[in-house]
Amino acid sequence: MEGSGDPLEDSDGPMVDSENMVDAPEAAVGSNTQDELVRTPVLDQYGLIFNTTYKLLICELCSEGVAFHSLHTHLKLERGKRLNWNEKRQCYALSYVSFEHHRPAKVPKRKNELQTKIVDSLISTGHIHDASEIRSGNKPDIWNSIPLPQPVNGFIPRVAGLRSFSDATRCTVVEKGKMCGYISPAEESLRVHQWNVHGRRYPENVDQVVAQTLTESGNGFFRYFSVSPEDPQSALNATRKPVNLRRLDLNAARRLLQKTTAAYTNDLNIIGDLNVKTTLPVFVITGIDNFLKPFNRTSIRQKYAQDRDHPRYIALHNILYKSFKDEMQHLFDHTLPSHIFLHLTNCTPNAPRIKMRREFSPLTEKNSIAAYGLVELRFIWAILKANERPGEKAYTFSARQKTALNNLAANLDKQNNNNTENTMQALHQVFDEVYFPENYAAKSDFDMPSSVFLAMQCVAENGSYTNIHLIPPIIAKLQYSFRLRSLRRIQLLRDEYPQNDKFWLEFVSFCERHLQDHNLSPFAILRNFLHKTSVVSKATPRPDMVWWRNDTVMVGEMSVNIAEYKVFLKKKLEETEAFIEQNILLGLFTLQELDKCCKISELKDLSEKEDVPANGVLLDIRDSNFDNAESDIFFLKMLQEKKLDIQEDASGVLGFGRIPGAKWISDIDKALSDVQVLSHITQGPGVGRMTEQALQSPINTMETSRNVVIDDKERTGGFRAGYHKGAFITGNHKEIFRLLPYRVFRLLLILIRIIRPIELAVLFDLLIKPENRQATVIAYRERIWASYGRAWTPAHLSENLQQFMQLGMGVKMGARVYRHFAIAIQRHYPDTNYGRYRTDSERESDREAQIHAVAADFMAGHIPDVADMIYARTRDILTRPVLKAAYVRVSKDWHKFLGFSTGPDDSN
Repeated sequence: MEGSGDPLEDSDGPMVDSENMVDAPEAAVGSNTQDELVRTPVLDQYGLIFNTTYKLLICELCSEGVAFHSLHTHLKLERGKRLNWNEKRQCYALSYVSFEHHRPAKVPKRKNELQTKIVDSLISTGHIHDASEIRSGNKPDIWNSIPLPQPVNGFIPRVAGLRSFSDATRCTVVEKGKMCGYISPAEESLRVHQWNVHGRRYPENVDQVVAQTLTESGNGFFRYFSVSPEDPQSALNATRKPVNLRRLDLNAARRLLQKTTAAYTNDLNIIGDLNVKTTLPVFVITGIDNFLKPFNRTSIRQKYAQDRDHPRYIALHNILYKSFKDEMQHLFDHTLPSHIFLHLTNCTPNAPRIKMRREFSPLTEKNSIAAYGLVELRFIWAILKANERPGEKAYTFSARQKTALNNLAANLDKQNNNNTENTMQALHQVFDEVYFPENYAAKSDFDMPSSVFLAMQCVAENGSYTNIHLIPPIIAKLQYSFRLRSLRRIQLLRDEYPQNDKFWLEFVSFCERHLQDHNLSPFAILRNFLHKTSVVSKATPRPDMVWWRNDTVMVGEMSVNIAEYKVFLKKKLEETEAFIEQNILLGLFTLQELDKCCKISELKDLSEKEDVPANGVLLDIRDSNFDNAESDIFFLKMLQEKKLDIQEDASGVLGFGRIPGAKWISDIDKALSDVQVLSHITQGPGVGRMTEQALQSPINTMETSRNVVIDDKERTGGFRAGYHKGAFITGNHKEIFRLLPYRVFRLLLILIRIIRPIELAVLFDLLIKPENRQATVIAYRERIWASYGRAWTPAHLSENLQQFMQLGMGVKMGARVYRHFAIAIQRHYPDTNYGRYRTDSERESDREAQIHAVAADFMAGHIPDVADMIYARTRDILTRPVLKAAYVRVSKDWHKFLGFSTGPDDSN
């Protein structure tokens, strides 16, 4: 290797040495007196820290300095070469490593987008003034010219954040009175250097030093320099000593773990509540969700629904459609100059003309006229009913609007051929006051009748939110009515101001007041709703088409052979079990031994007395500690076998070896990712959505119930999907139960109940900064799916599934497509479709199959009853024997189809 060695590939951490699987060099992460390591929310997203002394970005998990220009490559890389300690050769050597960590945020596809985020973040926090300050460049001189600190006691202090090479070799050849000083961790590099430069054979004139380099990426533009052999954390480590194993029993191990955790969490809120929301963000952003909170969504639309047999409704229907068609005829007849119609849709001041909308034009199809008119009819009927309701709370009307609505109602009630003109004038008065009010005195968007009407259109008849794809068309139809009804006002202006200049000024003023996008008018609020819901609608893909060819299913363009899929799942479960035994349980227990020792297969669901806040099957933090008896058993074994280099300081707080501890945390992340996907796949054909799974909680809180329960009869656990809004007070529940195969449930229970309490202690000691500890506690107590101190997002869960399916089956199938895939399988095979394709008479005679088919639909969320379960239902839905048994039966049939046993008796 020339210079400091062969060029290393950009890397991503944490990494596993694919050849040796041994400890990597020790990383110097602690701060020293000269360097400061800083974080920002953006840097945290990508696992980065910033050394302010050297203006150097550092990948925290692999402890490498990264040139800014190559950062994007570094974060995206999945496999590469890196210097690692070779145990057999007792030296550093290049070897391939695989990068298995899932970063908290997905790395942007475009390099510029990532760089812009990081630069903006560092500028906003005052750490740099512009991008040029961040260490970058691909020339050796740029890096070799960086000044290093002055030696202290003969040694340069270690650079905070970078890994160090404790057995690097330095050339001590003296020429012209000066020592060479070339340093390399790789023996071969020094051998070549001494022969080519000094004409001498290695290992003459060398000594061992501790070395660092500012960057390990790039072709030969990194240099190694010797640093202090004393780690900045040595002052802390000096106070630590091996744990005294004498008199160490289960209770003593528990006290040690509790004391260690308490050292980090004594000022944190361990037991807390979290208000869980599963609503689409667009309904929150627009204020619709907050507006609808006080109302019963199942019945709110019914209060203002059409009554087609009511004489007033019939009269309104006739007069409104006549008016609608008359206004439409003006468009066909071109009674106004054509430029009027262009300005009508482009009247927002200072709007970029390059994005001009097409001119306002008439509807040409009868069906379209009927559909657009129907939306306006429903709106006017709703506000008429609301105006007459005593104590009306949803709609707010001004005095002028009330007068107009009362006048219209009176004329409709006495509607006949003689007073049609009066009724038409009353209708136009309502349009003027509701669509184009003179004063905008509303304190919020929902003080306007049109906004309230649109909010109610977002609610389906069963109380759930309407499919997002159906909402923008409704808003667009009402938008058309606003513009159409403005034509009468514009014609009145034309008659009042026959001079073109004066008319145009008045027309422009009217449009800017009532029909532009950016003011406080009802039309502007409507346009805002339309924009935001359209963005979400376009970004939400519609279902894929599903086709079958023998035993192969095609979902969109993705093809999966079901026989191969089942073989892959069995193999993946076996690999995950082996990985957890070796890397998570550290070879201390086999799964069977831990099962027997902790009596996992004998665990029962919580009794009514135990089913209280802060308790659950997976965790119990009622005493403000995460530990439990099963976790204590494992932790005692860890102490006895001296795993993770655990030591104890003078105050009795434990510390963990940085390298084995960081690797263990990384392995937990990988194991939990695989268990999450296996849980998602094996829980049943009607899988839950990732938005709900991301919120699954291991414990009860006052806002949410625990999402994991044990079926005592089947002797395994599963997920209970429930919306537990104030359930401890109201008893209102939604309940769908999806049972897991015991082998999968056992892995989940081990990772959360047994491993998580110890994982937290390691995280607090090694990775989590004090200001982030409370967030970590919240994530770990109220989310099943969490690692590295952070709760996983729905996107994270979907990416896990996509990676799982791509590695195993060669298809990039995320959560949305997998949902169609699973339902297609369930409905295709006789063992899982429960006679769905039998004749009516056959289905009618098989009552049991009917129940199971309905349960499968419940689990998939296909029919209105599922949404209806969320609202205004009592607790009996939870314990209804037939439905509960059907959920269990559907899950067991799914397990059998995939080739897994449900209970522990036949499990390995």
